[in-house]
Amino acid sequence: MTPVAGVDMSHRGGRPGFVRRRRGDSLVFPDFAGNRHYNTLGNLLLNPQLALLFIDFESGHLLEIQGRAALQHDPGACGGYPGAERFVAVEVERRAVIGRLPWRWSLLDLSPTLPAGGTWGDEG
Repeated sequence: MTPVAGVDMSHRGGRPGFVRRRRGDSLVFPDFAGNRHYNTLGNLLLNPQLALLFIDFESGHLLEIQGRAALQHDPGACGGYPGAERFVAVEVERRAVIGRLPWRWSLLDLSPTLPAGGTWGDEG
């Protein structure tokens, strides 16, 4: 099958620190049961290039990270994420602060689905 060019944008979120630095320029983040359509994961299997956008809600700064993704289906491969079914490992190729939004946000309340994911420790 020949991959088709295009863009898939999907929101990911979790407790503070849900994206972790592993070794060197490598990141990992969990994937949970809420992604039952597997759209993003299937697209990453066809084309592992990805970009991540991180927003600092207090300052408005935007950090973009580009790299290549690999799916890890062994939940034991990276501990500390109760409820995770798989992980996305990212080899970072480029990163840049790309701007600043004029808006600021403040936390009103955590998502009611977060407690189902347990308390994420510093292990992993």
